[in-house]
Amino acid sequence: MERMNGDGAAADLARVVLTAMPGGVVMLQTTGRTDYLRAALAAALEPLRAPAAARG
Repeated sequence: MERMNGDGAAADLARVVLTAMPGGVVMLQTTGRTDYLRAALAAALEPLRAPAAARG
């Protein structure tokens, strides 16, 4: 997924985050490790991280 650029990608990003959370939680419950949940959420939220130049 590319970085959000204001062209309606917000709904897609919401779907990705909402899908990553339960998947990560299932892996947490199965393995007892938070690594999977952290990795899933980090990947899902990556598009929100603006490049340093865009932040100002």
